Amino acid sequence: MNKRGFFLSKLKEKSGAAPDRNLIRKVMKKLLATLSAILALSASTASASDRIIDFSALPQPIQQFAKANFKDKKVAVVKEDTNFFGAVTEGYDIVFADGTEIDFSSDGTWREVSAKTSSVPNAIIPEQILGYIRDNFNSSPVVQIERKRYGYKLELASKQELKFNKQFVFLGMD
Repeated sequence: MNKRGFFLSKLKEKSGAAPDRNLIRKVMKKLLATLSAILALSASTASASDRIIDFSALPQPIQQFAKANFKDKKVAVVKEDTNFFGAVTEGYDIVFADGTEIDFSSDGTWREVSAKTSSVPNAIIPEQILGYIRDNFNSSPVVQIERKRYGYKLELASKQELKFNKQFVFLGMD
């Protein structure tokens, strides 16, 4: 009797029936697919990396934006977000000593500004949005602003989150 037959016969003796080989194959395929998906997911999350750079290494538009709007803040860290191979820059982050952070896209457009201990400068908030906040939220300070596909998302110091479309029309609260 070959080994395979021996083990199957032992299983048959214990359980009263031989195991279904098709079921075993299906389970093994699902297990292999699951493990492959986990491996792919872990590789993709590890694909982006941050590299610390000097402020002077930032593109000029980003340097000008930071100097114009955050001139009284001290830069703590500047990071370049690159792909796994370090070949393609996906964006930049500036972190100031007070915890304020600015996230830029690779073309130099700010994506998010988050103020930890102060407020977002009014100069970077569209005037129509500032007017709406002034009229409806007692000029509550903005502590975070994000550019989204639909427009803007803001968080006020009062923890209220507001959404505006690209034409600065109020969409609602989160």
